[in-house]
Amino acid sequence: LLLAQTRATATPAQTKAAIVQFRNQDVRNDFLNYMYRRPINRQLALNLSEGTAKSSWGINLGYDANIGELAATYQRAIAKLNHQLKIGQRLHIRTSMSYTKSDTKSGRPGYGDVKMNNGALIPYLRFADEEGNAIAMANGHSLSYINGLTNANLLHWKYYPLTDYLNSKGSSNQTDLLANINLSYGLFKGLKAEVLYQYQQQQTYNKNIADEQSYAARNLINTYAQFNAATGVTTFIIPKGGILDQTESKLTATNLRGQLNYNLNTNLHSLTILMGAERQEGLTNTFGNRTYGYNDERLNFSPVDYTRTYPTYITGASSFIPNSTNDFGSMNRRFISFFGNAAYTYREKYILNVSARKD
Repeated sequence: LLLAQTRATATPAQTKAAIVQFRNQDVRNDFLNYMYRRPINRQLALNLSEGTAKSSWGINLGYDANIGELAATYQRAIAKLNHQLKIGQRLHIRTSMSYTKSDTKSGRPGYGDVKMNNGALIPYLRFADEEGNAIAMANGHSLSYINGLTNANLLHWKYYPLTDYLNSKGSSNQTDLLANINLSYGLFKGLKAEVLYQYQQQQTYNKNIADEQSYAARNLINTYAQFNAATGVTTFIIPKGGILDQTESKLTATNLRGQLNYNLNTNLHSLTILMGAERQEGLTNTFGNRTYGYNDERLNFSPVDYTRTYPTYITGASSFIPNSTNDFGSMNRRFISFFGNAAYTYREKYILNVSARKD
């Protein structure tokens, strides 16, 4: 406003009236009116179990369907199965398996998500006018500069926080399989041997689409546009269309543990000894990819050249096309440990404890 008054594009009376209007405007009210809603949480559960002294089993089923205060959705389905079996007096077998599938989708921006390029949020910012139409705000470039651009071939460069989330959507899907088996065998009175094995497989897929109408896509497309003043031709180095970011990770992990447990209790003495070994292994594979010119309906895209720099439209400074999500990785972690612990108690008053571990 003060800059507009200095440039004589606004009168002192107009500036004063705008300042009074700003004093009566609180961006938190706009967040409450346009962004936030009452959350909805829904949960269903079914539990079944039956058993005898020798055998027992249980099934647990669950389903969650939640809508957050910003319209982000979360769905999760869980299935668990466990079984216990006793064979004779010495052998005890416990098994369990669980499968979880969850899906998350993004919603509206919340307080703190709408910011200018300096990271600040204008306290008197408005999302809509009196008729409910979206109002543009400065994001990276001032509105006066954007309004002064004369290249009609550029995509419109304004940012509308009220509606931009409709063109920029993210989702995350995760599946998790977990299986356990525990074998316990009594060797003689007080001494028991145990073997425990666990298998886990977890897969996560993240997808973010900023379509051509989103500010994120329009901003990058315009930033790398090349304008030839002699011919009046504008070349789009980043093709028109959406931007698709995908990341995927897969974890396969195993855990094997064997141990001996010894317990002795008399009137005066108590002795507990535990010793064993454990082996863990976890393989994680990751993948990430960014695609420009993407159309989600036709599933087509256009390639770009990441190997060279291009002058940016506003400053002319050369820069590589952003490619932060392109990544491939694999890591296998193996872990072996040996452990032991002994505790002696005399008259329930005096305790001696010794432990050792090597990894």
